[in-house]
Amino acid sequence: MVFGVGLVGGRAMRPAPPPLIIQRGTNSPPVKPETSRQLSKTEAGTESQSAIVSDVVYMCGARTKKGTPCSRRMHEPVRCWQHKGMKAMLPQEKLIVKE
Repeated sequence: MVFGVGLVGGRAMRPAPPPLIIQRGTNSPPVKPETSRQLSKTEAGTESQSAIVSDVVYMCGARTKKGTPCSRRMHEPVRCWQHKGMKAMLPQEKLIVKE
């Protein structure tokens, strides 16, 4: 019971944390929200096509110490940071992740 009173008292006496302040450097690019921009029909079509192309996700596929293919997901058909330079165990068409 004494421990509980000390715990509650200590938390009540704790000072409030300072407010979170995010500072940007002078050389950082300005943030432009994409939702506020109006798209023409041609821009909308190209962005949807590029979104479809970039949605393809691959597995790393390199041999792990356990002897199984690495299952880390990559946005390109390359190996992950841990398996750079290694060959994939499976053919390229089997490394595509279908969601």
